[in-house]
Amino acid sequence: MRILLKICEEYGKEFSVVFNAAKSVCMQVSRAAQSSDVDMQFFLDGRELSFVDKCSHLGYIISARLDDRCDIMSKRNSLCGKVNSVLVYFSKCDLLVKLKLLRIYPQGVTPQGHIARQYADAR
Repeated sequence: MRILLKICEEYGKEFSVVFNAAKSVCMQVSRAAQSSDVDMQFFLDGRELSFVDKCSHLGYIISARLDDRCDIMSKRNSLCGKVNSVLVYFSKCDLLVKLKLLRIYPQGVTPQGHIARQYADAR
């Protein structure tokens, strides 16, 4: 791992790429339960990288135990928030309009979204 981090540092110097050590983390991945005390230290551009049990990458939550529980809970909570937003923002609309919004436009249904503005104007 130290060799790979050194390669990243050299690449960054050669091609003027800055790696943000504050946003970089290490994770010890294992299916078995593991202690949270990690005695390894890794550095990137002179800054120590912290060890975490879970982190977000490209919108997905990756956990050290390689399970999807955290990611599923996050997506479920996001969906509940969107449903609640539709119910509150479109409270005066007919139930069929709300159901259509939830079925057809699950990603873009927010009060700030384009679809929401179209239906608000139609009220």
